[in-house]
Amino acid sequence: MQQHYYLLIAKMKSTTIFPLLLAVSTSTSCAQYIRGAVDGLNAPAHSNENHSDESRTLNTRIIGGANVGGEDASYTVSLKDENGNHFCGGVLVSYNAVLTAAHCVGEESGKEGITAVVGRPNLNIGSVGQELKVTKQLLHSKFRASGFEFDHDYALMFLEEDVSVPVDIITMNQNPAFPLPGAKVTVYGYGDVDDSKKITRLSREVLKADLRVVSKEDCEAVEAEFEGNNVTLAGYVDGATMICAKHNDRDSCQGDSGGPLVRHRRDGSKELVGIVSWGVGCANEFPGVYAAASSAFRWARRTICRESRKPHHQFNCEDKW
Repeated sequence: MQQHYYLLIAKMKSTTIFPLLLAVSTSTSCAQYIRGAVDGLNAPAHSNENHSDESRTLNTRIIGGANVGGEDASYTVSLKDENGNHFCGGVLVSYNAVLTAAHCVGEESGKEGITAVVGRPNLNIGSVGQELKVTKQLLHSKFRASGFEFDHDYALMFLEEDVSVPVDIITMNQNPAFPLPGAKVTVYGYGDVDDSKKITRLSREVLKADLRVVSKEDCEAVEAEFEGNNVTLAGYVDGATMICAKHNDRDSCQGDSGGPLVRHRRDGSKELVGIVSWGVGCANEFPGVYAAASSAFRWARRTICRESRKPHHQFNCEDKW
């Protein structure tokens, strides 16, 4: 029987790097690689081991993506740090509330002075859209990022005022049965467009990539070599809170953390089914793993109904929850 070791390998998609234990065979030496962050930006690793800042760099990107063209993807948010640098994505779910990945929140990412950029498909055009300061950040109470658990990767960021520019507020999926395996979904983001770990080229425009949902069983069955080690996702995908999705040459990556994974309905409407969370590398044999929107809805509803001055109608705050 081949002996297995556990290595901290992951691809969180923001500027926060949270190590995720994955079963690995052969070698115990491997650099952390979290999919959702921007290279060169560091965040505290949730581990009992000490790692250098160099080993904890993060990355950001939509690999193999296309421009959104005339499509309205204005629910896609860019989160900027106090220096004006994009570090995570987000999605507008209410007039003053952005849903993002928990590992993007300031206490997890180390970011201060966070600003949400809304309604700006091209970040170079400052006259379009709106920039609003984030005044409150709330983590899901069950969020865990450690050597043994990485779950409920949800957070809400509340803005200083309601969005006042024309934007689309997306509806969250509430049905855990969807999306079905094989369903087409689309991920959006401003992340890295180069799949090289050594190069980071952030997109200044919202990009999108069409993917297919992968079942939990097929996702956990993937085993492949990554950075000289045989890696498997077996035992690390929670079917209730996570969705796997992939395409042979398209993927979300560093800097895309917290961005939307969307299902296009037959009637032309869209619904949020997930947010970019973690994975092993980018655009390889491994599916990306997304935090399922259906699992977050009840928490998001309670929180937004309590915190928002003008909650979006999807949360039906007039009724008890």
